[in-house]
Amino acid sequence: MSYNRQQLEEIIRQKARDFGVNPDIAVSVARVESGFNPKAVSSAGAQGVFQLMPDTARGLGVSNPFDPMQNITAGVKYLSQQLKRFGDYDKALAAYNAGPGNVERYGGIPPFKETQNYVKKVKSGISLQPQTEQAAEQQQAGLKIDPQKLLAAFTGELLKTQPSLTADLFGLMGRLPGPQQGLYDASRLTPQSSYLQQLTRPLIGL
Repeated sequence: MSYNRQQLEEIIRQKARDFGVNPDIAVSVARVESGFNPKAVSSAGAQGVFQLMPDTARGLGVSNPFDPMQNITAGVKYLSQQLKRFGDYDKALAAYNAGPGNVERYGGIPPFKETQNYVKKVKSGISLQPQTEQAAEQQQAGLKIDPQKLLAAFTGELLKTQPSLTADLFGLMGRLPGPQQGLYDASRLTPQSSYLQQLTRPLIGL
């Protein structure tokens, strides 16, 4: 099956999302490597859209390196492996170009003009956050707090050690929107539950 450039880019972006790679970087790698030519063969023997060397392609399960789908899947997967191994795009791209052994040997981008230019060319015009910041943002996104769920979990843990606070905790829950609204009675607060209210106030918006 033949693909036009737009279709190839769409496949690359989807595979990049599947493997946790920046889609713009993945597309740029294909552009720099082969100009999106599924039939490209370099003087060194690299093949296809992502210019995979035969041994690398076989190791990634590619049976036909000139099949765009196989080549793109393997190429993006290999880039993802380097990103996980080295932790940032500079080293990952250098490893893609010069081999991971050279990146380890030199502790970063090797002092090869070709590799240094390759990294710059791939990243040209692409705004990248450091991988550590990106990972932190992803982690924060996965830790968005639902105040009611947080309070419920907090309540459950506290009741294991402070069962006498049951009534006052339900009173606090009554301050939340929902069926329990209106059940809160400030006159029933003990010193302990007043302190509990202070702790939970920032979390539940009391």
